[in-house]
Formats: sequence, C-alpha cells, structure tokens
Amino acid sequence: MMIEAGAVMTMMEARFVVPRFKDGYGPVGAYQLLLKTRITNAYGQDFWKPHVDEIRKLYSGKGKYADLPITPTTLRVFAQRLEWMAGRGPSLMRTDETVKRGTESEAIAYEDFLDMTISQVVIWAGQNHEPADRHMR
Repeated sequence: MMIEAGAVMTMMEARFVVPRFKDGYGPVGAYQLLLKTRITNAYGQDFWKPHVDEIRKLYSGKGKYADLPITPTTLRVFAQRLEWMAGRGPSLMRTDETVKRGTESEAIAYEDFLDMTISQVVIWAGQNHEPADRHMR
C-alpha cells in the first residue's frame, strides 16, 4: 500500500506483508503446508490457479519456483494479492475441510496456534469458535 501511495521503501520488511487470519495472528504457512489446507477466494475458487502462468512468466529466468512441490511463501502471497486486486478477496482458509474434531489434524491445528500465538486460541474460545466448524479469513 505504501509503495502504491508513492513512499520510498528501503527495507524488505516494509514490502512483504504476509496474510494472516482475520482478528488474530496465526501460523498460516503451517496450515497451508503441513495440513494442506485449501485456500479460496471469496467465490470459493482456488486462489493460485488463475495466476500460475503469470507467475511462471515473471520468475521463469530465476528457477522453477512456481512449480516447486512447496510453493514459496512470497509467491503464495503474491497470488493472493492479485486475487484481492481483481476484486475476488478476501482469501479464505478452508479449515472446515481440513481440521476434523478428534483427529490428529485438530491437535496439530491447536498446537500450531498455541506455539505461535495463544491470543488467537483465546479469541476462538471467547467467540465460541471451532476451526473445524467454519473456514477462517
């Protein structure tokens, strides 16, 4: 946002803003990579597929990053940004499809959040929210 407003940026940290869960901070990468949680745009469509050819063109001379078994975080974030710019945001993590009650996936889901940020689990408890019941923004 700042670059688009004309600010002069000098640090990578100011340019790279990782998507996070709404109303909290959490291990988005762990859900994507470990639990294989599907991410969709606001219309239930895959956020990555519409942009993979464009990303391949942009990064073709620098390796086959778009085709790696684990897509690098920067490319996943870029694809989500393209979705938002196209008016198809927000991105939704389909935790309702991945996290199943009483299974290892539920234990992993809570453990990842408790390792990274206890506050998100407290928010869930305060809202009577279960990641197995609905998707997360």
